[in-house]
Amino acid sequence: MDATSQAALAHELAAGLREINLSTQIWTFDHNTDHPEYPASVLANTSREEVQAVAWHCYASGLPDAVWAPLRQFAAQFPNVTQVRRAAN
Repeated sequence: MDATSQAALAHELAAGLREINLSTQIWTFDHNTDHPEYPASVLANTSREEVQAVAWHCYASGLPDAVWAPLRQFAAQFPNVTQVRRAAN
């Protein structure tokens, strides 16, 4: 699913959840840190009430600074968005 479609789906899903009074959170992305533009696009096209968090798999290869830098940059760009990460064992 591309980011535009995911934003549209999140918008509709959030409306449906509000309509039936569920407080279920919607998280976007759930992928490696090598494509931060995807969740950034989803967040740019939804409200904070619609998408509450970004999930990251941190399985990308490379030096730790290169792998984790996008998370720091993303946090600076979206300081009020929760980031949930799962690092490789």
